[in-house]
Amino acid sequence: MTRVVPYFFLIFSHFLTSIRCNNSPHDDRVIAKPWYVRDIEIGDVVKLPISPVTLLALLYGLYCVYQLFTDKVFAEASHILVTTKDAEEILKQLKLKIKDDPTKFASLASKHSECPSKNDGGSLGKFKRNQMAPPFDRAVFDKNNPVGTTIGPVQTHFGWHLIYIQKRSLE
Repeated sequence: MTRVVPYFFLIFSHFLTSIRCNNSPHDDRVIAKPWYVRDIEIGDVVKLPISPVTLLALLYGLYCVYQLFTDKVFAEASHILVTTKDAEEILKQLKLKIKDDPTKFASLASKHSECPSKNDGGSLGKFKRNQMAPPFDRAVFDKNNPVGTTIGPVQTHFGWHLIYIQKRSLE
């Protein structure tokens, strides 16, 4: 949703800056517009064909792109998702079998997980903070949960998860 906002303002502000008094193509009178939708003028010399609203929307869009590519906090993890009523018990038993062995985790994820990622051994790939369900995210990015261990069971709105953290960077 936040990535749509700058484009909405860009289109909307362009629409506001092009309103004419009537529909006649020969009438060049422009309706008086508020300062935030007028073109930016600096003295009598510089006139930029962009409104302050459009400029703010562009700057916000650039900030979003900057955040997307400069965030260094990420994790790489696999999970086993179970949604049945006795999911917590099933995952506790699986955790005892897995211990901290990634190959056992992958094979059991392929057999027991209800997530489409089971085809890849439960691998979710690389993701950033706040891209997963909040309880899942807290478990993966918690400093007390070391890399290379099996965490869980963790409950989210999707169901119960066992999580194996493969890589993590908190810097």
